[in-house]
Amino acid sequence: MSDAYLGEIRMFAGNFAPRGWALCNGAQLLIRNFEALYTLIGTTYGGDGSNTFCLPDYRGRTPIGQGNGPGFTPRALGQAVGTEQVTMSALNTPPHIHGFQVSSSEVTSANPLPANQPANSYTFGKFKLEGSFTGLYSKGDSTSAVVSMSPNFLSPALGIPNKAVEPHSNMMGSLAITYIICLNGYYPQKP
Repeated sequence: MSDAYLGEIRMFAGNFAPRGWALCNGAQLLIRNFEALYTLIGTTYGGDGSNTFCLPDYRGRTPIGQGNGPGFTPRALGQAVGTEQVTMSALNTPPHIHGFQVSSSEVTSANPLPANQPANSYTFGKFKLEGSFTGLYSKGDSTSAVVSMSPNFLSPALGIPNKAVEPHSNMMGSLAITYIICLNGYYPQKP
């Protein structure tokens, strides 16, 4: 792997680092053994800066460009961002609202609920998922008594899922590969 710059990172299809290279696995190195590399990366990826420094750790990570620009989030060299799994909550989702008009005055109907249902047993927005729902009102017939229904009968409600919220994958399609860093190469000159 000739013509490499010191500190250059490459992808490698093998499961080892060739001679003169090291795995990008966050390993801690002694500064006295790799002074030239230390002058390039310092403690950007860890270490105490007196005796040790660390290599970048690309295990389970995808590289992104450092710096900033119009419309981009600024990223510092060595900054780790993102997560493999996320757990959704109500704070992660936009509001889900269906508008409807309802009067606050009492209403009357010949038969607001089927006879076998207790009064005010339906709450707007909470219905059984199985079976059928005949509606809040029925047509009634000429002998049905007219009854009053409280305005509280139509109380808006939010459906809450009954399953436990569990983390889900947040990763894009990926293929694992070995990242290696050059330990012995040309020292890059700044322009």
